[in-house]
Amino acid sequence: MKKLLLTAGVALASISTAHAGGGYIQVHGGLFQPTEDTVEFASDNFLGNILDQQVDSGADMGYAVGGLIGTYILPFIALEGEVTLRTTSTDDVSIGNAGAAITDDPRTIAFMGNAVLRPTLPLLPDPYIGIGAGYLTSNLETVDGEDVDGQFAYQVKAGVGFGFPLVPGTIGIEANYLATDDFDLSGDVGTDIVEANFAYGGFTGLVTWKIGF
Repeated sequence: MKKLLLTAGVALASISTAHAGGGYIQVHGGLFQPTEDTVEFASDNFLGNILDQQVDSGADMGYAVGGLIGTYILPFIALEGEVTLRTTSTDDVSIGNAGAAITDDPRTIAFMGNAVLRPTLPLLPDPYIGIGAGYLTSNLETVDGEDVDGQFAYQVKAGVGFGFPLVPGTIGIEANYLATDDFDLSGDVGTDIVEANFAYGGFTGLVTWKIGF
């Protein structure tokens, strides 16, 4: 019994040592379901406030694709750098003389840094849970046609990987939730000053392939 426990301890120690000095890459793809997609309009001119209204953009499910690279800084704890593209389709959003806030289907690219707990054990799946923060860019434009600034974003994620015979690395599934500050679409339309903000965020379901190095 003591010999068995000693062997198990050596195996776990070997895994921990390898993780502390190793790394991995992951590619992933799946579906993105927006949960935040409203545009808030407010418009002012010399007569004062002439508009204050929220409009649902009718965002539909889109796709997500990306990749990341990670490195273990402690046994079972890794830091990751991630880049993921998300798309969705929306209705054109405009209100009278306030101008058009959304005319193209939104696309965003998230540049995220993640901290992840990945307790890999022998003969078991590869579960993980993590949090991340970073910068989100988009193809959105302001109501007067200028590029929109990127926004701070954060995410929480959890997943599990499985090993398969003859397949290097692990294939798994992941769910994450991404949120960000509203994109500022404000601008000048004629003599009106139009404030427009687009709320963005949602859930992503991914299929992942992770391989160590």
